[in-house]
Amino acid sequence: MLRKTFSVGSGLCFLVTLLPLIGEKFGLQVYQLMISIHSFFPFELNALGLILGWFGMKGNLRVALLILNLLSLFFHLFVFLMATYGFQEP
Repeated sequence: MLRKTFSVGSGLCFLVTLLPLIGEKFGLQVYQLMISIHSFFPFELNALGLILGWFGMKGNLRVALLILNLLSLFFHLFVFLMATYGFQEP
């Protein structure tokens, strides 16, 4: 029962980090809202999703949740590094 809760929590963390990307298609500024909370908030959600996914249900679901949260973590890291260092003028 507890493993199901961890799996659901991991999936919710992934969906919350995916929400800003979906919101951009509709003109909503969800990513700016998430960053205004804290600049590392997406990383914290992905780390929480990875931890919850690790303790979640075994099998293909665990692997899928870990891979999705890891890909989302790398995407947010790429966006963060591009915004921090990539847009500076020489």
